[in-house]
Amino acid sequence: MRRLLPEQRRNSTFCLSFIAAFLLLSCFSLSGCNKKSSSGKPSPSPSSATASAKVKRSTSGTAPATTSSSGTASAKAKGSTSGIAPTATSPYSSVYSFKGQPGDGKDPKAALTYDPAKGMFYGTTYAGETDMGAGTMFKYNPLTNTETVVYSFRGGLAASGGGSGPAAALTYDSANGMFYGTTYYNGTIFKYNPQTNAATVVYSFGGTASRVALTYDPANGMFYGTIAQGGAKGNGTIFKFNPQTNAETVVYSFQGQPADGKQPWAALTYDPANKTFYGTTKEGGADYDGTIFKFKP
Repeated sequence: MRRLLPEQRRNSTFCLSFIAAFLLLSCFSLSGCNKKSSSGKPSPSPSSATASAKVKRSTSGTAPATTSSSGTASAKAKGSTSGIAPTATSPYSSVYSFKGQPGDGKDPKAALTYDPAKGMFYGTTYAGETDMGAGTMFKYNPLTNTETVVYSFRGGLAASGGGSGPAAALTYDSANGMFYGTTYYNGTIFKYNPQTNAATVVYSFGGTASRVALTYDPANGMFYGTIAQGGAKGNGTIFKFNPQTNAETVVYSFQGQPADGKQPWAALTYDPANKTFYGTTKEGGADYDGTIFKFKP
């Protein structure tokens, strides 16, 4: 056998070491690769295969939802998009249920009005109390959660009971401590004195009238309101009521489309800075879809 020189032996040893290191590295890499399943897709790694749930990306912008390995939703809640955090106790509670006739009102259609002098709320119901069911005025005590009927409407015109169907909130006149309101059917304007519990009809429209609350003008001491029908062209009106003389006056008749609105169904809102009233009409205007208007007495 031919003997290798020392330099040749060193070169051979280096080559064998390089080959051995290459084979060892190749085997290590192959052992770490995922094995392919029978379907040709990589099998899950041991860490993912033993996980009980996977996080699923949310497309709604809320916090990620979690799904279990079976695909059903887990108990983890999604983030709220409303910005209102849940509370242990609800901020809402029902404090009184109307009982209807006889003895109580039903079908309240308007907001309550607060009496700062007595700490009571006052309101109306569209129907109920008497057998005629013409509606009521009531007071509500927030300390005891009790409601008391203070006046029963009896239908007819002013002389026979003061109208029926009050559909609007009461308006408080802080100057004399009185409440004023309207009835829709057999339309009237009435006032109520919370000190004496006395209600008085102070004006009769003589037919179907206002369904909205009166708005007080502190600049001249008058009340203003709207009626959805009537006026010069039958499109509704703005009226004023003088509580000193109990006189009502039409101050504007709506002309209708396209130049004007028609059928004002909402109360007026007073801007004290400009001493101007603003309101809306249900119909009319250039596109026949209603208008916003202003009125300066």
